[in-house]
Amino acid sequence: MTIGVTGGSGFIGRHLLRSLGNGSRPIALLARNPAAARLGSRDASVEIRAWDADDDTASADAFRGIDVVIHAAAFVPSNMRDAAEAGGCFRVNALGTLRLVRDAIDAGAQHVVLLSSGQAYANLGRPACESDPLFPAVHGTYYLVSKLAGEVFAQREALDADIALTVLRLGAVYGPGMSERHVVARFCAQALRGDSLMVDAPGTHTADFVHVDDVVHAIVQAVEVLRPDTYNIGSERAVSILELARLAAAAAGRDPTSVELRGPANSPHRAGFVALDCARARGALSFAPRPLSAGLEDVMRSLALGDRAP
Repeated sequence: MTIGVTGGSGFIGRHLLRSLGNGSRPIALLARNPAAARLGSRDASVEIRAWDADDDTASADAFRGIDVVIHAAAFVPSNMRDAAEAGGCFRVNALGTLRLVRDAIDAGAQHVVLLSSGQAYANLGRPACESDPLFPAVHGTYYLVSKLAGEVFAQREALDADIALTVLRLGAVYGPGMSERHVVARFCAQALRGDSLMVDAPGTHTADFVHVDDVVHAIVQAVEVLRPDTYNIGSERAVSILELARLAAAAAGRDPTSVELRGPANSPHRAGFVALDCARARGALSFAPRPLSAGLEDVMRSLALGDRAP
């Protein structure tokens, strides 16, 4: 079985290629810039092919001989509130996903694993399951709408061609090698340096933080067990920014109560993202996410060793 991977230079993609690249199966990395991908690759056995989700002239020949495609590439805007980014989001994450699935089908692929977002659920005040309504009007609207459109386009093409489609809706992914701008990376680095951990009041915005290795496990299982469906991949717990900072302090051996709130005490409450109900993934993909405290300790070890990427 030959596996094609997009987004191999991204955070999740780097971890995924490390997990897959043990020589047990052929891997083809579909890259926008093959020369740069080759320079950044640590596995000479990975074949690199040219393909760009943002290029409507890209040839389906890039997918020849590939049985399963893992689509991890995405356009993530630097400013989630900027409406000017909506076009880029839709072009790459929606139309680019449509192009990928059609090219994969034309080349004979039988299974597409699509990485999507679990942060688009309407907040019903409880963990979200895969059948819950999706309505991302509050946070990250342009990005999340484009990811959902990509899901719908992929489903339509997979149904028409009768191929398998597995959609993994991910929580807030963190782990070694993540961007230094990621809130988890920032808090962990500050805690290790002994800096004050400051959280904007009231610190109640929540997210479901899931370790990148748990995400990679789910991707690999999705390929191996071939049970096409839509799965939530998270930690099953919504954690506030304030609690995250306190957990980071504790992981560094510091007093968690030392975290300070800044800004007016009456700052408006910001409803965050809900926890993801991952019962379906636990059953079908043997998914067992680690606690956030254990994941933060892993990040701390990585930072202490100076590791930046897998």
